[in-house]
Amino acid sequence: MEILQTIHGHSRWLVLLAVVVPAAYMLYGAVAGRAYNQLAYRIMLMFSSVIGLQWVLGLLVFLLVNFNMAGYRWEHAVTNTLALVAAHGHISMKKSIHAETPQPKLYWRALAIIGVTMLLIFVGVFRLPGNGWSR
Repeated sequence: MEILQTIHGHSRWLVLLAVVVPAAYMLYGAVAGRAYNQLAYRIMLMFSSVIGLQWVLGLLVFLLVNFNMAGYRWEHAVTNTLALVAAHGHISMKKSIHAETPQPKLYWRALAIIGVTMLLIFVGVFRLPGNGWSR
């Protein structure tokens, strides 16, 4: 089961990589004043799906590997559960996909969702022993 913990630990870099594309696309859409479209929604869906996959791996590690009640494990789990909820904040913007008028505010909202999600993830990982990023 230690392999599961290793996979979860190394896939954090996949999460960081999955932030670059959505953040760049949303920033471009906001600055260019583009209409929030299907591609923007799918990019955000990809972002929240990667966060969800990492969360499921983390849940499995939490339940199956070295289960104990150490406070830092609970802090990590709760903080990253909040990050998962934040990552899915884009779902409410789906109804705006077919609007004809430019909606740069939706791109800014998506950027805020990405920012809040990543802040929560950084805090959650930082709470691990050795700050979590150095392993």
